Amino acid sequence: MNKEKPQALGFDEQRLARVGQTIKRDIEGGKYHGASMIVARKGKVVLDLVEGYSDRQAGRRLAPDAVFSTMSVAKQFTNVLALSLVERGVLRLHAPIAEWLPEFRAMGHEKVNLSHLLTHTSGICSAIPNLPPEVITNIEQLSAYAASRPLESLPGERVNYSILVGHSVIGALCVRADGNGRTYSQMIEQELFAPLKMRDTSVGLRKDLVERFCPVKAAWSGSGVIPPEAVEGMNHFLRMPGAELPGGGCVTSIGDLHRFAEMLRRGGELDGARILSPALI
Repeated sequence: MNKEKPQALGFDEQRLARVGQTIKRDIEGGKYHGASMIVARKGKVVLDLVEGYSDRQAGRRLAPDAVFSTMSVAKQFTNVLALSLVERGVLRLHAPIAEWLPEFRAMGHEKVNLSHLLTHTSGICSAIPNLPPEVITNIEQLSAYAASRPLESLPGERVNYSILVGHSVIGALCVRADGNGRTYSQMIEQELFAPLKMRDTSVGLRKDLVERFCPVKAAWSGSGVIPPEAVEGMNHFLRMPGAELPGGGCVTSIGDLHRFAEMLRRGGELDGARILSPALI
């Protein structure tokens, strides 16, 4: 990846250098184990940084082609897939999701639409439910679970961030509307990752990416919204055959993530692959 001179793109080189200095200091202080970062403006890269460890305990340094758990960045991939179906007229932002998911025709769910799900205002389960991993990672089963539970708030009433469940419902909606026999994983690969040449990105940990995978490590202890052991549990979910977590279960590299961001910056197109229109973005 060719880097541009920072000054040519409006960056102060000395101030930009503070980014790397701060990251090194944070790693030495144990705030995190490593970091991979790209900073760009107008498609031109001014900072391409790889620092620290992929697995500090094993002494494995972080490499430029390392792949990471996306955590909730996966939501943005799922959002783009859903919006591409809106653009083609397959889905509608403000139509009830019950048109495609009839299990949502009761208990107030009949008012939930795709726009609510995309903006976390659906009222659907905000926390990670206490369910077996095989249910959590199955979009049809998790979607059915969501339909069976009371809403936490009225659709559109307030923002109530759904950590995992809401985007599994979006994934199920996409499959029902336009899957044509495909799984969510196959849809997002064919509609998003392949056209954008995001070759290091997949739903779950592909076998060819295992050696480059940077395992999720919690750099803190104690409790929180998500406890450390639950965060590190993502390693297990990513390795489960056939597991699908549209809200957090992808892996990607910093280079692929930059390609995705660049597609959005360019109004929905990259290297001739049109994913969304500028108007929809």
